[in-house]
Amino acid sequence: MKLTLAFLGLAMAAAAASSVKADDLSGLSDDELVMLAVASTNQTDGPSPWDWPNMEAAEAEIATNTSDSTVNVIVPDADDEASKRSVKTELYNLGNVISKRDEFRTLTDGTDPAYSNAALQAPSYLTYTVISNTTSYDTAKASCLAYCDSVKGCVSANMYNEIGNPLLDHVFSEKSNRKCAVYGDIPTLSQMTNKGGQQLYGKNSPANYITNSALFSLYAADTPATPSGYTNVFGPLKGATSAGPAKGYMGYDFITQYSPQQCADLCDARGADPVGGRCKFFNIWRGVVGGKPTTYTCSYFYATTDASTATNYGDAVNKVTVTYSRGYSLN
Repeated sequence: MKLTLAFLGLAMAAAAASSVKADDLSGLSDDELVMLAVASTNQTDGPSPWDWPNMEAAEAEIATNTSDSTVNVIVPDADDEASKRSVKTELYNLGNVISKRDEFRTLTDGTDPAYSNAALQAPSYLTYTVISNTTSYDTAKASCLAYCDSVKGCVSANMYNEIGNPLLDHVFSEKSNRKCAVYGDIPTLSQMTNKGGQQLYGKNSPANYITNSALFSLYAADTPATPSGYTNVFGPLKGATSAGPAKGYMGYDFITQYSPQQCADLCDARGADPVGGRCKFFNIWRGVVGGKPTTYTCSYFYATTDASTATNYGDAVNKVTVTYSRGYSLN
């Protein structure tokens, strides 16, 4: 993780930044350290050119790809006004709505030149399939959304043509270069960033590229099921449980999908605290960095709490905000 220190405030951070050693983080609170970790991680993904279609959808697990890219994050001087991290950002909280699975919206239809040449890179990638490229757009869209509907947890789908991939051209039985990749989170158009650029046919071959990229999603993710043995105490909110006012903070994990069940399993398996005993409460939330959903966090406590301690709203300096924050207590 690459860190920089802003000596002259946020406005001059780029010009006045210098490296920070791990010892320089000792004065930061647990809340601040979590937000810095979110700002410097990257869990966005999508189908690689070499992935086979129709693989079993990915399950939620502890994230292992949190260092795929190095991100510059800013650790402001303690006296700088910009170091005040408790800033509320009004974002449309998709978790407040329960959607029917047939209510898909079209974010882009594959004809907008701003997005049509790039595939989606987002967290909670599940799997993909290959659909016919000899049918009409409407027929292909219907097939892609039907596939999304068949995959557990799917709430969005990216349909596009990948040109210059030998597996699509010669190996897969569909003999089609139209992919339908499905995800378990609501994406943004700013995450349409994968333009190909790999020489899949060999060193001197043209690079692969993306065309006709369309993106569809539900208006909101379904409300997740409450794990057995737990009670949903609050949420969805725009603030994470703060390690300051809440008692018994035990640490956190990044996970690959928004899954209260996975957090509950990790809470149950967590070693007992010598003072407070076993994990009795967890908070799950989605981190958004610069307007882009990036990662999912489970934080653990040996004392139960409620919405009154969900006061960690993010990191204004590094543009981290909290969404879908829910708290669960052990019965």
